[in-house]
Amino acid sequence: MRRIVGLLLALVAVGCTTQRTITINTRPTDATIKINGVDRGRAPITETFLFGQANQVHRVVASRGGYKDATWNVTSNYTQKSHLIELLPLTRKVTINISPEPAIIKIDGKEVSPQPLTSYTVPEMEFTQDVLGNWTTYEITAERKGFQTARKVISWPDLDPNYTLELLPVEKDLNVTSDPAGAEIFLDEQSLGVAPVHTKATQFRVDTELNQLIPRTLRAVKPGYDPVFQPIAWDGGRNDYHLKLEPRKKVIHITTDPPGATVSIGGIDAFNAAHHQSNQRGLIDIELTFPPVNENGDLPEFTIQATKQEGDRQWYPATVTVGWDDGKVDYAVKLKEILTVRVPLISIKMRRGSDNWSIGADRLDTIAMKEVSEKENPTLQRIYTAQAGEFIDTLAVSPDGQRLAFSVIASDAMPLRAQIRSISSSGKGGEMQHTDGSALELMPSFTPDGLQIVFSSDRMSRSMSVCSMRVNGTGGITEITRGNDSYDLWPAVDSDPRQRLFYTRYMEKRDEPRLYMQQISGGSRTDLTNRPGTQPKPSPKADAIVFASGEEGHRDIFRLPELGTPENLTNTRDADELEPVYSYDGTKVIFVSNRAIDPETGANRDIWLLDLSSPDQPVQVTSNGSWDDCPVWDPSGNAVYFRSNRGGQWGIWKITLK
Repeated sequence: MRRIVGLLLALVAVGCTTQRTITINTRPTDATIKINGVDRGRAPITETFLFGQANQVHRVVASRGGYKDATWNVTSNYTQKSHLIELLPLTRKVTINISPEPAIIKIDGKEVSPQPLTSYTVPEMEFTQDVLGNWTTYEITAERKGFQTARKVISWPDLDPNYTLELLPVEKDLNVTSDPAGAEIFLDEQSLGVAPVHTKATQFRVDTELNQLIPRTLRAVKPGYDPVFQPIAWDGGRNDYHLKLEPRKKVIHITTDPPGATVSIGGIDAFNAAHHQSNQRGLIDIELTFPPVNENGDLPEFTIQATKQEGDRQWYPATVTVGWDDGKVDYAVKLKEILTVRVPLISIKMRRGSDNWSIGADRLDTIAMKEVSEKENPTLQRIYTAQAGEFIDTLAVSPDGQRLAFSVIASDAMPLRAQIRSISSSGKGGEMQHTDGSALELMPSFTPDGLQIVFSSDRMSRSMSVCSMRVNGTGGITEITRGNDSYDLWPAVDSDPRQRLFYTRYMEKRDEPRLYMQQISGGSRTDLTNRPGTQPKPSPKADAIVFASGEEGHRDIFRLPELGTPENLTNTRDADELEPVYSYDGTKVIFVSNRAIDPETGANRDIWLLDLSSPDQPVQVTSNGSWDDCPVWDPSGNAVYFRSNRGGQWGIWKITLK
């Protein structure tokens, strides 16, 4: 105290001195005060200022972090007891740049302009610090449709006052499933893997010219299915997508030839063409679905079947296989008309047992053409039609050509029975029954004089012997061959004055049939050749016979001269040839052969003719496709009678030779 008083007295002694006591405050309040360069602490402070001269000035500086220094010059003229020093915030020029496109710029959420900008400058942006030393911060954002909002926080310590906000495309996670599961998923051309798939931060870019998101495409691919495409965009941030693959489908168009067929798929009646006559093109439309049958994507195939029956006409079922076939839709089914009919036949069959032969019925199912005509030979006439339950067997023509004799086998007879009958060769008039049908009597043949019929019969013994009877029915029936150890079949008498009988004998001691000859009046018999044979027919000249020889199914026609060895006339490998008969002048032979292949019935029996002067050039007489056999010559030599099942009924036919 004494020191201060002393100082004042000294000043007074020097001259007139003025003093001012002032309380200095700052805003903010905690600024550091320096007076004339001397640190006086933090505001508020009270200071006494002395002014020894009128123009004396005291310099007061207020400093605080985050603010500009504030200077106050104190003169003696200041008479207030206090003074407030305002510190101004620090300011900086701040530039905000937007890349790559203009955007709405906001500072702390407030738009700086309603228009999109690529750059914006704040000439003086204020920055301060709080009592803890934290600087003022600002959040700057850039917003544009189709882009993520770009954000940055800026503050005074940042070294560079130029800020760039980069707009990035919007992105979202994707969860993609497929039905069926396991499809490969593509985003545009990039495979994401096999469904279900999950992706992170998938971007969606913007067409800046149109200011629109560029759409992207999900694609599901699975073997056996058509790819499925689904365009996707931001879709309000949607994450889950499901792609359903449908099996391939197509509507096929089926035409049938002829039209009007019933069409089915896998045996199920799909459409009846008769119900679609309103379709001018005659199409049947069927929708088919092709779900894959395995993981390889193989597609199913469908069998389309067409059937048709119209009155008595019927067509073979026809099928067409329908696959996916690269989407093919037009299919045609051509049906082939059934031109044939099955006709049962009972014929005589010799069977060899362990120690003997037996005779029985061979029940066959033959095929006949419904059409009876001969395209190449219209001169065809039906002479006789068998009654229901009866089967015509072999034929014979009387030497004068007036009558036809034949045997008829009864289908329901037990034991087996057959009857000899005859009709007029014209087919007119009734039948004549030569035997009563109580025995098995077969294979009639006229004697050259036409007065008698020879035939095979079991009426005389337990086997078959050759018998004869007069055509007019007088005189009874005479047994010509005898012997219980054989079956004597196919009798025929030649024109030799001695009236020789030729026949086939199946004997107990032999495994093969043999050819025999004897006088019709009886007496010794002759084994004609070491070659087995059946169906002997003598020449009108009485100098040879023709016969069939070989295993059944592979027989040939042979000629045996009276004083010679057998000569093979047909010599075919894969054909069955049988039932040879001489013409009445002895120059030709007709026979049965299955050497020709008919387009409908295949290898069936037809009548053939060979000229003995050129036996290697046989001529086909019938070619209808039906079963034709049992040929006999008309005595005129211009026609042939034969048995046939053509038309679906067994009958006797006559064809004129060309």
